[in-house]
Amino acid sequence: MGYAAVVLAILGFGVGAAFRLKVLLLILAVLLVFSAVFAIAQGFDFVHIVVTIIETQTSAQVGYFLGVVARSIFHSRRRMQPDNLMSNPRSCSARAKNHYFSQSE
Repeated sequence: MGYAAVVLAILGFGVGAAFRLKVLLLILAVLLVFSAVFAIAQGFDFVHIVVTIIETQTSAQVGYFLGVVARSIFHSRRRMQPDNLMSNPRSCSARAKNHYFSQSE
């Protein structure tokens, strides 16, 4: 079960880094069905079925959260690079203002 949790966390990380919440909800619904079917096929009792479902959901959601954090850090660092400062709308308005005042009549 430990390997499955790691695989689910990696899957969640990939989803969080690449997609939005709607994809996570779809994957969580699929995981709910698969984990319930797996637990029933293994002959688990009700409590162990619930624990299996919670473990799979938690692993995927923690991975998703870490993926969203990584995506946020990546995009914030990318915005701070000098190449991308020129495409920042805030800096565009400052450039336009400087250009306006620097023109001589």
